This record gives sequence, C-alpha cells and structure tokens, in this order.
Amino acid sequence: MISPQADNYTAEAGQTLRVGSRFIEIVTSGGLWTATVPHVYFDIGTPSVFSLKPYLTSETNSRMTRLSVAAGYSLPDGVTLDADGHRLIYDGVGDGGNVSTRLVADDDPVSENGYGIGIWNLVEDGSGATYQRVMKLDDASADFMSWNNPRGDWTDSAGTPQGTSPFASTVITDTDTEKLVTWDVTSLVQEWDTNASRPCAMLLKYAGGDTVRFRSRQNADSAVHPILAVTYDDTSTSLIVPFSDVTLDGSAQIAVGLVDELRVSGGSTVVMQWHRPDVVKRRVVSAELRMVCYTQHNNTTVQVMQLTFPVNRILPAVQSGIAAGYAGDSGIIAHPSVLHVQNWDSPTWAADDAWYLHASSEMVSTGVTPDMPSGHMVTVKVDAGRAGGHAFTKYFGDGYEELYMRYYMRLRNYPRGVTLGGKLPGLSGHTELDYDVNRPDNPMFHVEPRALANGGTGTGYGTRGWSCRGGYDKSTAIGTPMYARTGLHSYLYHANTAVYGTTFPWTKDKLDISFLQDGRWYCIEQHVKMNTANPGEAALSDGVLEAWVDGMLVMQATNVKYRADRDTWLTPMSIAKAWFDHTHGGIGNTAETTYADFAHCVIATEYIGKFA
Repeated sequence: MISPQADNYTAEAGQTLRVGSRFIEIVTSGGLWTATVPHVYFDIGTPSVFSLKPYLTSETNSRMTRLSVAAGYSLPDGVTLDADGHRLIYDGVGDGGNVSTRLVADDDPVSENGYGIGIWNLVEDGSGATYQRVMKLDDASADFMSWNNPRGDWTDSAGTPQGTSPFASTVITDTDTEKLVTWDVTSLVQEWDTNASRPCAMLLKYAGGDTVRFRSRQNADSAVHPILAVTYDDTSTSLIVPFSDVTLDGSAQIAVGLVDELRVSGGSTVVMQWHRPDVVKRRVVSAELRMVCYTQHNNTTVQVMQLTFPVNRILPAVQSGIAAGYAGDSGIIAHPSVLHVQNWDSPTWAADDAWYLHASSEMVSTGVTPDMPSGHMVTVKVDAGRAGGHAFTKYFGDGYEELYMRYYMRLRNYPRGVTLGGKLPGLSGHTELDYDVNRPDNPMFHVEPRALANGGTGTGYGTRGWSCRGGYDKSTAIGTPMYARTGLHSYLYHANTAVYGTTFPWTKDKLDISFLQDGRWYCIEQHVKMNTANPGEAALSDGVLEAWVDGMLVMQATNVKYRADRDTWLTPMSIAKAWFDHTHGGIGNTAETTYADFAHCVIATEYIGKFA
C-alpha cells in the first residue's frame, strides 16, 4: 500500500511495487520491509530478503537490475549483498536499519540502449525553496534535494568540485543558422563505464561568448533531440536520448524544463541525464554528444562537466521539546516556559484570548477536526480572485528577547501556478499594521512613529520595526512532479533590508521535508532570538532564526540583525507579537479558493516540539 504521505511504501511478499515508469517485483521472506525509494529498511530481529527481479522496459524487453554499494557507504549491520548483486539479505541478528540510498543500480541489458535505475534523476520543472537548483528521484512521490550551488554541481576532468578543466569543449561559431554541434565526451562516458557509482549525467557550462540555444528532447521533431552516440569494442553502437534535459537559470525562480529549448549563457547551464550505456558485456570505445544549436550570439565556448549529485540523505533527528511530556498538549499551559496555548475551541476565541482580528477577519472561521487531539482548528480562507489578508495577531506587551511559536498547519487546495507565493504565520516586532488609524480597538494603536517592517516600503527597518513571517513558495506547472508540493521559507524584514524582505529557504541539509503536501497536518515551529543591541554600542549581527517541520530542523541562521543600534530606535524593538499572516503574494490574486487550517498553537520561551 502507499501511505497517506505518499513518501513511504510497504510491500508484502511477492507484491509488485511501481517505481517511476518501471516495475520491480518485491520478494520478502518473513515480515515486511518499507522503502522510501530507493531506501530499503530491515526491521531488527526479522530475517528478510529484498530481491530485485526482472522488470519490463517495453512489451518484449525485460532486464535484471544489479546493485553495488557506492564508495564510502556500507550496509547496515547484518545485511549483505549477494555476489550477483540481485539480493539484499538480512540475517535478523544484526541491528538492521536503512540501506544506503547510494546503492547503485546497474543491469544486464538485451537491447541497444542500456538501462539502469538512476541513483538520482533530474527534475525538469524546478522545485525547492528557490525553484532554481533542484534535483529529484525518478518518482513523483520521492525525495527532493536542492543543489549545493546555483546552476548545478559538477566535477571537472581532474575531479575538482566546481573545477575549470572540462571533459570536452567546443567553440560554437556565430553563423545565425541551425546546425549540429558535437563534443567528444569519450573520457567522461568511459568513466561511467568503469565507475558504476558515477551518475550518467553531464553539465554544459558557458566559458566565454554569449547565449546559445539548443533543441531539447521536448521538441516535436525527434531528429533534433540531443543524442549521446556510443561506440563499443565490438563495433556496435547505441544512440541514447537523455531522459532529462533542463536549463538551470540562477536568476530565475523556476528552472526552465519541459520546454523545447535548452540555453547556455553566463547565467544558465544545461544539465542532462542518460540511461547507462550497455557496458555489462561491452566496453566503451568512443562517445560523442550531439546537439542542434539554433541560436548563436557571437562565438561561444561551451564546456562539458560531470554533473554530481549530493550524497547526504540522512534526515535530521526529530528534536523533542517540552510538548513531548504532554499528550496532545493537554496541560501544557502549566509548564513555566509556556506563555500561551491556543486551541480555537470557541467561536469567541479572539475576544476570550486577546487576539486582534484584522480588517480581513471575514476569512477566519473555527471548525472541528478529528485529526487533532484538541478536536478544534481555525481556518483562514482566501477566495478566488483575492489576495488574502493579515488574519489575526496576538500582542506581547513590552515584548520578549527570545520566543518559540509552534502550531500545526494543514494546507488545502493551495495556490498552483501562482504569480507569487505568499505569507504564513510567524513572530514579529512592530509593523505598519500596528498603526491602523481605522481600527482604534487595535491594542497597539499609535499614530507616530509609523513602523514600516512589511510591504516593501524601504525605510524604517531595524529602527521602526521588524518582521519575520513564514512563507510559501510559488508552485510549479500543472503535471510536473512538484505541482502538488508547497515549499516553505521565512520572510524577514531586518535592519539590513534594502526594500523588500529577505527569504530564508527551509532547506537545511538540502532535504525535502519542508515541501508540504496538501491535506496533511504538519508541526511547524519557529524560533527568534533578537540580536544584541546595547545602549551606546553598535548592534551586533548575532540574532537567531530557526524553523522546524515535524520536529526536524529545516532552517538555521545565527547572524541575523533584526534591529539597528539601540540609540536609533524610534519604537520598541523586541518580539512584540505572534502574527498569523495569510497573504497571497506580495501582489496578485489567487485563481482558486484556498484554505489554511491551524491547530494547537503554543508560544513559549524554550523549544516546544511535537506533542506526545
């Protein structure tokens, strides 16, 4: 079955599990195994076998996958890989555990085009906190990771990360004609032949000149698709089309994929991944990359590098906090570090618990949910054609120097293909909303000085206010793997802000745990510790900003300057409020009616964590 999170799979003996576009028969002996593709987990004390059987790549073609362990990785205690690379065997005596995700899949092909299960596959639509440097596994429900470097990670022919010695280089002359361009990539492909742990992927980078554009595999004319032409030692050949080809543009929000062009320039690279050449019984003699270039501006040098994928797939540990001692948060208000608990269990919750509803409060309603221990939630609705609003706020009087805020959140029908992302709850100092002259019931009402810590106003940050809201990212196009996922970030107006706020992606360790799925509850926690600003001294950049999703740390910054020199303050500059902001954009309206549900909000002076 597939779990509700669509990330983990459980298979019984003999069950067929779909992985991407191909099928692998799962054979177990004694008990179950679970996998987050391509993870395989062996339960301690339960002898079992994970066996890769032949699978179909066409109606008439079956392949046998072979596994090997990548350099620097080892199998869990008690797990062995048999000699032919077809079975992982767990003796039930060792500790078992999670098999390395860097198991390398190879095969014994019977057709011209070799085939293997990739360690990592490229995502063609772009995804992640910034949508510009992301890769994924070959299944839409698998794990996502960000690039370590904008526009992709590579090693050069000397093995140097982000090095400058290419495997191949070609000067594309400016003839203003559509033409075939080739690179001799023999040395690179031969390394794929001899080193099974190398991903069959390459990166094309600019090395002087101007922008050049190539036809991609998405082009309607298959004759102009990129081709890797491989010749073997028995004189046979393979013409292999990439199964992913993507333009990575570090200046754009979305990686340019699923289009009929590829672009190499000073600000963009092209990355491509291929099925492994048929190297089980034959050796590579030569290899040539062939691409059709249809636009040139000046003579341009394009180099070929080995694309590299990150190897760290260890999820951060789930951190326990004070909530671990309180089942369903019951009684947590008695903890000395807890300032406030909000369960939204009454229609008059705002008046009862001193929350200030903003002018757009018609979006806010309470409801019941059997999914949360309290049984209650509050929903913020944004109707189609609207941008949302600044839903509700709780003020803390003179404020605090350090606070944690934890809440459970569920997104429903969240904006897809939107102009921008949007804002979510967070902690904040004073903002211009605290000076709303139309709402004299505002408990923080003032006329002057007006705080300007939101809205892109460009003045007053660090002296007249600051804000640190959560945020969600722009979604990808319909039909792309990340279309149903929502990336998160922090959006901060701080003392060094120029005009608009600074985005802090929730992608620590390049993991995907902050790319949320619609309809699932997540535990969200944010921590703000103000920077040092003593009277008569220069303010330091030592503020802390952290975020957790389901108890796992996804963002950490320790050099934040929330506020400027103390002598320049025009308004109190501590943590003044919990701001349950819910705004589409920036600017622009959502095309669909969307909902954000919140439950179990706790505000405290120490880490809260998930409830028991």
